[in-house]
Amino acid sequence: MKSHPFEDFRDGQRLRKTVAILAEHPGERVPQASGSASERQSIDRFWANERVQPEQILASHRPSVVTRVNQQAVVLAIQDTTA
Repeated sequence: MKSHPFEDFRDGQRLRKTVAILAEHPGERVPQASGSASERQSIDRFWANERVQPEQILASHRPSVVTRVNQQAVVLAIQDTTA
């Protein structure tokens, strides 16, 4: 099994950078959060990248989520079904 879900390691790097940028500015839209036109364009290209699938993004953090869940006595799985 591969140690990362992406065929191209640069896709994983871009995902980490995108998440870091958006986490620093949770209430802002991408153009404001990115801070520059080139960074915004990089984020947009990542999301439009046909090599990157939603399953890969989820798989990239699944092991750490499982580790954290296993360390807790109770875990709440809250689902919001609002449209």
